[in-house]
Amino acid sequence: MVSNIRILTAGSCQEVEKVTYCNGQFKKITFPSSVAVIEHPSEGIILFDTGYSEHFKKATAHFPEKLYALVTPTEIDENTTAVAQLKSQGISVRDVRHIILSHLHADHVAGLKDFPHSKIWSDVGAFQTLKQKSRISRLRKAFLTDLIPADFEARTQDFQSISRSISISELSGDWQGHDLFGDESVIAIPLPGHALGHYGLFVRSKTGKPAFFLGDAAWLTKALKENCPPLPLAGIIMDSFREYKSTLGKLSKTYNQCSNQVAFIPCHCSDAIEYFGRH
Repeated sequence: MVSNIRILTAGSCQEVEKVTYCNGQFKKITFPSSVAVIEHPSEGIILFDTGYSEHFKKATAHFPEKLYALVTPTEIDENTTAVAQLKSQGISVRDVRHIILSHLHADHVAGLKDFPHSKIWSDVGAFQTLKQKSRISRLRKAFLTDLIPADFEARTQDFQSISRSISISELSGDWQGHDLFGDESVIAIPLPGHALGHYGLFVRSKTGKPAFFLGDAAWLTKALKENCPPLPLAGIIMDSFREYKSTLGKLSKTYNQCSNQVAFIPCHCSDAIEYFGRH
C-alpha cells in the first residue's frame, strides 16, 4: 500500500455543463485539472497526470493550436502549477520519480516538461499513432506535440509491457489492470473511449479507502452516478464515443455498488476532489 495520497489542482478550464453531462444546464462551469500526488514507500513521489502549466500558453500561442485555447478557455497561474505547489511543500522535481498519464490530452500532460527527470508511464502505441497524424488531426484530438518532451519515448514505459495483470477485488464487475510496481498498490486500468490509450489508476493506501482515479472516463461524479454521458458534440475530441458510453455504463454500475468502499475521482470534478480531501 502507498503511504499517502493527496490531490492538487493545477489550472482549470471553462465548459458548458450540458456538453459534458447530458442532464446538465446550458451554463459554463469550472472544471479543475487535478493531479494526484502518491507517496510510495519504495518508489517515492508519483504523480497521476500533471495538469496545466505555462507550457500550455506557449503551445497555443499561434494558429491553428490557438483554437484550442479559444474553444476551451483556461485559467493558469504559475504559482498553482503542479511543480510550483510541490516546491512549496518541499518536493523538488528530482523527488518526483514517476509520472503516470491517464492519456495525452493537453490538460493532462501540459506539466510534463517541468519534470525532466521522472520516469513516465503511458500507452506508447497511442503516442506513436497520434504523433503521425497531421497537425490539424492532432489538434482535433486535443494533442499538442509542443507539450511533449523530446525524450518522451526514451523515458516512457508502456503500460502494456507490464505482464502483472491482476483483478481488483474491491470493485464489482470484471476489472483488471497492470500492477505497475509489483506490490498491488498502484494499478493502471484501461478505460477506453475518451482518448486513445486512456487509463485510470486504482491506488490502495494505508491512510484511507482505496482511490479509483478515472481520468476523463467521467467528467462529473453525478454523470457517473446517473450513467449520463456527455452530448455527442463532446465526442468530436474522443477516440470512440461509443466505447466511451460503454465504459461509463460499466463504471456507473460499479460506482453505485462500491462507492461506500472506494473513492471514485474523475479528474475534473470539484465535488469529488473536495470530498476526497476531507476523508
